[in-house]
Amino acid sequence: MGFDIYGRAPRSAHGEYFRNAVWDWHPLADYVLEHVTIRENDPFAWHRNVGHVVPARSAAVIAAVLTRLIESGHAARYAERREKLLRDLPDQRCDICDGTGRRSSRSCNACGGKGAQPRFKTLCRFSVDNVAEFAIFCRDSGGFEIC
Repeated sequence: MGFDIYGRAPRSAHGEYFRNAVWDWHPLADYVLEHVTIRENDPFAWHRNVGHVVPARSAAVIAAVLTRLIESGHAARYAERREKLLRDLPDQRCDICDGTGRRSSRSCNACGGKGAQPRFKTLCRFSVDNVAEFAIFCRDSGGFEIC
């Protein structure tokens, strides 16, 4: 599953289409929602495939702010802090085997028999390269729709 982001009035091929796997989109959307102030910062809409529209003016603001955050080193420091925080998170009880490590008469395949598994957030990736690609897309998209 992924997120398909379509430019509404692309000025170049870079602004036509942006795609992220669910694992990449959620951290990127969180970063935008946390660091860019626009009217369309609705967390529900940014984290669901509901056709949320971000107009051209807001897309240009996103591109400018993300570019500044990358150039200042903020995005790289954010990535490092996020990685450390996630690395230090304890595993959560496996919801498939209810923490027992067993399913029927055998080991739980969801947690490998440990009764615990990594938290969902630890599976999601954040990268400066992804932020940069999204900034370029936003700059040339003429606004976009999150599908």
